[in-house]
Amino acid sequence: MLQRLRHHPYIKSSLDSLWALVGGVSIRTKILGIVLALTIVLGLGITGQVREVMYHTLLDELERLGQALVHDFAAPITNGDGAIVRIGLTEIRLNNIISHLTNQMIFTTLLVALVGVMAAILLTWLLNRPILILYSISFETYTFILTIWSPQFFAGCPQMIADSYAKSVTFI
Repeated sequence: MLQRLRHHPYIKSSLDSLWALVGGVSIRTKILGIVLALTIVLGLGITGQVREVMYHTLLDELERLGQALVHDFAAPITNGDGAIVRIGLTEIRLNNIISHLTNQMIFTTLLVALVGVMAAILLTWLLNRPILILYSISFETYTFILTIWSPQFFAGCPQMIADSYAKSVTFI
């Protein structure tokens, strides 16, 4: 069923377009996109949940204490000094508290996104550097520039590939 669906002309052209779009960007862009998407989706999702939970928790707490949410209700005290009494938590004050918390969570989400982007940039630089060196060595071999060497940046599979390729080309 899935095989038949994959070969449908509309689905096949859609998949081909998707692969062309995804394959047309660098690995750095893909990693940054994943980091940003996860950070923003999770951050905004958690912020929305906290807003709802906090709103309902504050309302429940007011009811438990015998107070109520009032729509900015105020009553003057009639002793002549112009004093006003408020009972309960006004809706404006409740919304201000929740908005302040929301702003703090959005700021934290943006800060985490910035740290995530910096980490992704560092990671992609570390991973791409030996691959770019391998490309450079291949190009030098193709153009017969035989001063081939592979600088050491870090230990790992991409570095070993670049080293072994540089060593094998020097024997040609």
